[in-house]
Amino acid sequence: MCKKGLLLMVVFVGMLCCVSAYADTTGNGNQTVDATPVATLALTVPGGANLGAISIAAPTESSAQVVNVKSNAAYGIRIKADKTNMANYCPGSSTCTGACTGGTAAGYATTADKVVSLQSALQWKKEVGGTYANITVTDVTVSTAQAATVDAGVNTNIYFKQAVNYGDRVLTDIAGQTSHTYRLVITYTATQGI
Repeated sequence: MCKKGLLLMVVFVGMLCCVSAYADTTGNGNQTVDATPVATLALTVPGGANLGAISIAAPTESSAQVVNVKSNAAYGIRIKADKTNMANYCPGSSTCTGACTGGTAAGYATTADKVVSLQSALQWKKEVGGTYANITVTDVTVSTAQAATVDAGVNTNIYFKQAVNYGDRVLTDIAGQTSHTYRLVITYTATQGI
């Protein structure tokens, strides 16, 4: 019996040595990693649009003006302009004297005899087949509740149309206005949550 007890004790001690030798060589655990994306939106608008020479016989329509929005949340787009009717604009040069804008800088004509605008408001619409509406100086909704976009963003096409009439002055008829054009500035606003 003594030999069996001793043998069992040797086996038990051997097992303890083996277990402890392997127990200290590995381990594992879990860690969680959380992140919350920041609401982000990027808006890209086209450069200037030139409607070119406009005939009284037919209003001129622009090509598609592509507005691109990249957004990681629902968003909407609004549009407005600094004025409703295109006005006499000096591109800025030494030919623009104080008689036009008060200096040689670019800007709308400010001298009474040179302050002229087209009679009809610039019109805009979203997408081909849409209905034209007059541009306003306050924000007007182009789209709302648009879904979050892919990395490349989503394009929205805007078109402009301008009509002219006999009462719309040709700017070269106004002394010193040879480099001038009719202009207004469009502002696009894209906002998440509208």
